[in-house]
Amino acid sequence: MLRKIHTTSSQRATQEAASIHSKKSPAMSEADQPPHAAQDQPAATSQQASTSTLSPSTTKYILAEHIGYSHWNTRHASSFMDEEFLNLKADIARVGGNVQPVKVRHRNGASLLKGKVETYELVFGHRRHQGCMQLGLPVLAIIEEVSDEQLIAEMLSENENRKTLAAWELGELFQRLLDEKCYTSQTALAQALQRDEGDVSRALQVRAIPEEILAVIETPTGFALHDGSKISKALKDDLSAVMTVVSGLASEARKATAKEFMKLIAKKPGPKPKCPCEEIGASKTDDVSVHLTDKEKEIVRSLRHENGTQTIQIQQAMSLKEQAFIGKMVALFVQAMASN
Repeated sequence: MLRKIHTTSSQRATQEAASIHSKKSPAMSEADQPPHAAQDQPAATSQQASTSTLSPSTTKYILAEHIGYSHWNTRHASSFMDEEFLNLKADIARVGGNVQPVKVRHRNGASLLKGKVETYELVFGHRRHQGCMQLGLPVLAIIEEVSDEQLIAEMLSENENRKTLAAWELGELFQRLLDEKCYTSQTALAQALQRDEGDVSRALQVRAIPEEILAVIETPTGFALHDGSKISKALKDDLSAVMTVVSGLASEARKATAKEFMKLIAKKPGPKPKCPCEEIGASKTDDVSVHLTDKEKEIVRSLRHENGTQTIQIQQAMSLKEQAFIGKMVALFVQAMASN
């Protein structure tokens, strides 16, 4: 069971890393060398790694490929393709590395590579790490051994101060924590992570959006926190209408954005067909006959019989087109009566 998580260690670690980064002396140690120097040299052998003693936190440059994702990472791949990420990547390229360090912990003695090297997993800083990875640059990182609960707390805290996890990404994290019995309930999870219980529930609803819908959407990260409950209600109220929208999008060459999809399912269906006699200004009555007249001339007579049937008499000649129209009107009338 995960213990209640505190969120202050991320801020302390970031301040410490900034202090280390800003106070480098002219004679820098290997651990503090910039990207163009002996990258990741302090982790040369597994024997050195096993015998060295880490301080509570250490900051150094690490080869990007020596850093992997933790089990608790839920950043969607689309987060590394949007305009905000591209701007971040351009900033990293301009200065030759990430100025603000990421945080990593050792990967339980395991190795990402076949060689005997130290490997790490991210605590926070997934976009900065990915930017350095794509640019072929080493990553400035704080190394600190943290527990799973500390990792989750610091990851959420750091993201709140930078790029907040999307509703779907939060829902994926919450669902993973519940599936693995880290918390006994949504209430316990919300209390431990210091989250509003309603927001936890709404994020889980976004994560539960059916795969059939996600298949026609660009990225699930586009859904807002309240969209999951709206989709759930739409599916309950009119499943066929929602699936008609999905089928229509599936036939198009491009995928829709989440906002486009929400607009499509929010369109209200047309009103139920009215009784034709209401459309043309007549009134429904229990009388045996209803007369519609034009300048005192009888045009239509409606006769109700004792057995419940009814006869409609039209007292003027009509073209085939007009006769077809009348037929449709009668069908509309029957449909309207059946829906009442």
